[in-house]
Amino acid sequence: MARRPFIARIPKHRRHAFAGRELMLVDNGPIQLAAWKKLAAARKRLAKATADLHRHENVDEPAFRSWTATAHPELLTELRELSAQFAEKERLVSSVESEAYATGRRPERVWHARQNPPPAGATPAPERAATYDPWDDEPFGPGTSAGAADPQDPFGQAEYEKLMAEFFAENGISPDDPQAAGFRESIGGFLGYAPPKPKSASGDPAREIYRRLVQNLHPDRGGEWSPARARLWHEVQQAWDARDLDWLSRLEVEWEAATELLGPASPVGRLLQALQEIDGARRDSDRRIRTYKHSPAWRFSLLPAPGEPLRRRLAEELQDEIARLRYGLGELERVIADWERAMQPRRARRRRGRTVEPTPMIDPELEFF
Repeated sequence: MARRPFIARIPKHRRHAFAGRELMLVDNGPIQLAAWKKLAAARKRLAKATADLHRHENVDEPAFRSWTATAHPELLTELRELSAQFAEKERLVSSVESEAYATGRRPERVWHARQNPPPAGATPAPERAATYDPWDDEPFGPGTSAGAADPQDPFGQAEYEKLMAEFFAENGISPDDPQAAGFRESIGGFLGYAPPKPKSASGDPAREIYRRLVQNLHPDRGGEWSPARARLWHEVQQAWDARDLDWLSRLEVEWEAATELLGPASPVGRLLQALQEIDGARRDSDRRIRTYKHSPAWRFSLLPAPGEPLRRRLAEELQDEIARLRYGLGELERVIADWERAMQPRRARRRRGRTVEPTPMIDPELEFF
């Protein structure tokens, strides 16, 4: 005689107390194995796609730079000198323009002040007071009124709530109305009274990948500090500075494949996440290869010997870059010359042969316009 189940031996009026206590076990082994097979196949495809990428970055480009130094040394020297001059002039002009924008002065006056600094110990000239403009609008927004000067209320929330209360009272709107609350929040965010919401780190996948890579690759984590690990560490920093998610995904996939951090016994969720990262890694590889194919260093190490067509192509590209730098340097020098000419006295400008346009006569009746 078969034994009755445990639930059948319990009185009916007490069976509800034991309901739902049975456990169900799910074997995720087949799902885990299928995810691992997909990951292994995706890794093989990624390795084939990144083979050209690594060869170009680690072999082709160094070999091409070494050959370039011996093929056209005079053009490289000229290019290097023009690049240094252009960078210096561009930095100087940008600095003057930035100071002029920040102080409200004309760039030529800033340039004249830099070229003719006051003698040591001299008292600087007092700054002119800003003229009052009756047509200028009154500033509005956070930090522009006395109510926003309170350190406990940096965004002017108290002032904004007061304005909203007056607005609702004038229009007969109840402040407790949900529509009034939505109106207050939307207008406050538009005017900048609402404090900025901090970004959650968990919502940034690039930050999560960078954090995992730093935990694995940092020198203080121990392990052998090999040249491959050092190269990967520097690439991780470059990818994080560019906030390139696909690049970070490719580096993490390469590190996991090299160290075998993932295996058939890894959690299913981590395996599926690695599949998504491999998709981003392939996008990064394809994008970089499309860019590298237009470089003269592409497949340079596979050529039997650099021929004359490649030598002519390199000379043309160097000459084009030299011409571009010369043009840019001439434009910067023209800007500086205009600044110096603008600060010269009018008689000196006439002596230099610069024509001065006469001041046009204005009808007194039309002077108002």
